Amino acid sequence: SYGGIKNEQIDSKVDRYHSMTKASDGRLHVSYSSQQALKYATKRSGSWETEIVDSSGYTGLFNDIDAGGSSNHVHISYFNTTKGSLKYATTQPPALCTDNDNDTYAVEGGECGQIDCDDNDFDRFPGKPEICDEKDNDCNGIVDDDFGDCNIFHSHDSNQDWTIGDFELLGAIDDWAAGSLDDFELLDLIDYWAANCYHYDASSAQYISGC
Repeated sequence: SYGGIKNEQIDSKVDRYHSMTKASDGRLHVSYSSQQALKYATKRSGSWETEIVDSSGYTGLFNDIDAGGSSNHVHISYFNTTKGSLKYATTQPPALCTDNDNDTYAVEGGECGQIDCDDNDFDRFPGKPEICDEKDNDCNGIVDDDFGDCNIFHSHDSNQDWTIGDFELLGAIDDWAAGSLDDFELLDLIDYWAANCYHYDASSAQYISGC
């Protein structure tokens, strides 16, 4: 020690690049380069504990450490000379993101990204193009917001409006757009629907007349 300042050794055989921070709980955290690796040290129970964070290539230069926030997790940025890349390390565990419908959006929000308004429906997530299906596809709180009255369509043959009921015709239009129905088949279905309320029967996988 010198005067009122005490000193102590944290580690040996180290390089000149290092950074220190003090967390809200009072603990000290140090990142530093040592023998071409990035190392980390923290003081527990009065003594320093060290560990290697990254030893891939010549790494750990120009490191910077932070332990801000109520969780006191450590965050380190540093330079890898071998790969010429900026890298990041943390003690914070990865976020647990729930995605039941596999649309890449989760219900937790935060680190998991934008909130999925319905995690059991693949056709509903933030930014999803709105379609006429009586759902809030884009999660903006409005059902079919760009389509007006989705239940009313216009028949070119009769020049009259008619209702589509349970959206079976929309399914046929989707099939046509996907290439599984040709133009003539779709036109036939529209004619049948306008005259007979044609609908899709799931048990037979066919379009039949009657509602």
